[in-house]
Amino acid sequence: MGNSINMALSGTSQFNSLSSWTPTRLVGAVINLILVVTGLIFFFLLLFGGLQFILAGGGSDKQGSQRAQKAVTGALIGLLIVFGVYAVIVLAGNFLGVNLLVLNIVNV
Repeated sequence: MGNSINMALSGTSQFNSLSSWTPTRLVGAVINLILVVTGLIFFFLLLFGGLQFILAGGGSDKQGSQRAQKAVTGALIGLLIVFGVYAVIVLAGNFLGVNLLVLNIVNV
């Protein structure tokens, strides 16, 4: 009767690293998440505008094709803005010698 079963789980899991998150690391992760989500949104808007243009018959339905052209133009401008912001962040980080997407703030 002295036999006991050890039901303890091993100490390694995917959530062990959550305790090492700092506010600065969280800000970097949020910035990355915002860039990815907005990029995906504008990409799907681009696909939706292209589909609208195809369904409008290319040019036979003037109002539908103009609406689709505005959607495609807006999506392309949005993608350019998102990629431009990312490029500015990376270039500024390289120029300043810091990784702006990680944001390591040193206490003075």
